[in-house]
Amino acid sequence: MNENEKGITSGVVFLGLVGNAGSRREYTVLGDKVNLAARLMGTAKKQSDVYGDVLCDESIRDSCLSSPYLMFIDRGTVELKGFEQPVPCFNPKQKVAEIKPITELSEDLLESGDSHLVSTLISAVEQMHKQGIGKIVFVEGEAGMGKSSLLIRAAKQTEARAWFLWGKGNFYHETQILLNRMAFPVWKQILKGFQLKFSVGFEQTLNEKSFSTK
Repeated sequence: MNENEKGITSGVVFLGLVGNAGSRREYTVLGDKVNLAARLMGTAKKQSDVYGDVLCDESIRDSCLSSPYLMFIDRGTVELKGFEQPVPCFNPKQKVAEIKPITELSEDLLESGDSHLVSTLISAVEQMHKQGIGKIVFVEGEAGMGKSSLLIRAAKQTEARAWFLWGKGNFYHETQILLNRMAFPVWKQILKGFQLKFSVGFEQTLNEKSFSTK
């Protein structure tokens, strides 16, 4: 039996002193959620071979659905003392990270008044194509203003003359825990897209930790 079983839930509880000033007083936590966490922990302790060492309820699962680090294994429902209805329970597990190319892109955020920005970007791409000289174009703006949409529109209109390969900047932060601080995760994501689009057939697996540039 593992001595590290845990029950996890979230919600409103009472935290404070309980008792009378002239008698015994305790600083404690009370509430249904406290009882639920204790019952989940007890279930994990009694049947760790079935439920694992850590059990949580739907409140935890739902709050972490968008987490890049966690996944949840559905363990069905369990009858718990003090609760009328069976309680759905889950095992939180660390996600297995995989570097995938970005294949779904949308230009929905682009406003009709941004056409001059699209033209400017396309003009820069056309100039690089004609001169055969590489350049860097910076597109700056606040989050949610449509920078990606602008690039997508330009990519669609110049796809016969330019290759657009995509990497997500926050992919670096999402993968540091999951991939044990893999080097160059964003560049690997970009190269995965290159491989997918042009079927280059790289022999080196881009998910490997060894990766060097010159």
